[in-house]
Amino acid sequence: MIKKSKKNKVATGATLSSLHGPKGTGNALSRPRDKKTGKKTSYNVQPIVLKGRDLENLDSVLNFLNQLGISVSAYKRGYLIRRTRARIGRLRLSSYKEYLAYLKVTPDEIKELEEALSINVTRFFRNEDTYDFIRDSILPTLFGRNNSNKTSEVKIWSAGCAVGAEPYSLAILCRDKKYLNRKVNILATDINIELISIAQNGVYSPHYLAEMTSRVATKYFSLDRDQNYKVKASIKRIVKFQRLDLTKDPYPKNYDIVVCRNVLIYIDSKMQQQIIENFYKTLKVGGILVLGRTETLRGKWKKKFIPVSPKHRVYRKV
Repeated sequence: MIKKSKKNKVATGATLSSLHGPKGTGNALSRPRDKKTGKKTSYNVQPIVLKGRDLENLDSVLNFLNQLGISVSAYKRGYLIRRTRARIGRLRLSSYKEYLAYLKVTPDEIKELEEALSINVTRFFRNEDTYDFIRDSILPTLFGRNNSNKTSEVKIWSAGCAVGAEPYSLAILCRDKKYLNRKVNILATDINIELISIAQNGVYSPHYLAEMTSRVATKYFSLDRDQNYKVKASIKRIVKFQRLDLTKDPYPKNYDIVVCRNVLIYIDSKMQQQIIENFYKTLKVGGILVLGRTETLRGKWKKKFIPVSPKHRVYRKV
């Protein structure tokens, strides 16, 4: 079992390089090259403050992305402004008008912006007490419910998995000795194909394991020669990664648990309701939905899901 302990946590070795993510991946907002010098810009470049009418030109940027088939309509406007401002600042441009012109002649920046708009803040066992609740209160009931048929498959979906810390954390919980012989299938999806590639590789800097005890890290990870942690095959084999856009792609069916934490907060309320409806259809009767700490169910969904733990935003499908 994964036990809470303030002692014997994995040493993070919080150097600048370790905070930038798995080896070779760079920062979540990858550093662009300065358009004048051709050199990589500093991580410390601060986004400029855009004022007045230039914010109106944001719509021109968003329309350009839509023309390319990159849908951003589901994101909250404030989120779009923050992320695009960050890109403009890193490029040392001065306006959305300049940025649009740059986008039109720089295909690599289109890719950088698309990655910047994806949500990828993550680490293993983030909000550790929520994982404790899943371990102690959800999994025993779930595996017990399927106990009459030990060959039945338990299906879990991690929606918005970023670099894979969440689905691998769930896999570690399920590989506890109580459930060692049970078949578990974890689907992990994200809109960002490059993040999925990182997740499939399964190599992480110590920073990502800061919430994990040394015992668990030793059991489920191996150290490479660069002192990064590699997920062992026993965990990797039960997690399947694929690209999926929650705003438009078909959803999987007949799942026991859907975990979608800290994704809906970036999406507008209308699309949030559509996503919740799709999760409802994905889950079996009695299935579990886990949201982020600042996310909640509204309207008719309060009657279609019953709260299992309001604190941890865990709900059961009626």
